[in-house]
Amino acid sequence: GKGIRYADSILKLLQQKDLNRYKIRTKFSAYFFVEHYKTNVFNTLPLLRETFKEGLENGDSDFTAFVGNAYVQNSFLTGSKLSELNVEIRRQLQYNLQVKNLTSKTFSDIYCQYAACLQGDAEQVHTLSGKYFNAETEVPNLLAINNKGGLNNYHFSQAFLKLLFGRFDEAVTEIS
Repeated sequence: GKGIRYADSILKLLQQKDLNRYKIRTKFSAYFFVEHYKTNVFNTLPLLRETFKEGLENGDSDFTAFVGNAYVQNSFLTGSKLSELNVEIRRQLQYNLQVKNLTSKTFSDIYCQYAACLQGDAEQVHTLSGKYFNAETEVPNLLAINNKGGLNNYHFSQAFLKLLFGRFDEAVTEIS
């Protein structure tokens, strides 16, 4: 549709013009929000990885942090090995702390807790709450600051945990 054509046009424009200021945010949007409509999510991983490296090189720390989290989220969706993904999540968390991107850090905290639950390292593996992300305190904070990305990641991850651990009725409440 139109979104795919628009993203393709913008990516071509980035190649033709010196638009470094917009490069990482544009690639992030195209590769994370649009690319999976053209191909499968697995194919976004090398694109996001390369964009992350470009972001590190050109110094766009905010969008580089978002790209890193997009890579982690898509890695979960593609079934990446948790042992390898844990290393990636920790690296992303450290980067978020280094550049003081608290929004992106929240995403990493959610991913850390999600991975811990999947590995049985949580009091209740079907609930996205524990030593890395405490839903009782963090979800109200996300609501208070209107952090829609964080809330989306929380509910998305929580719904998947509920589904994976057979709590189907509870999963429905996360997405309704």
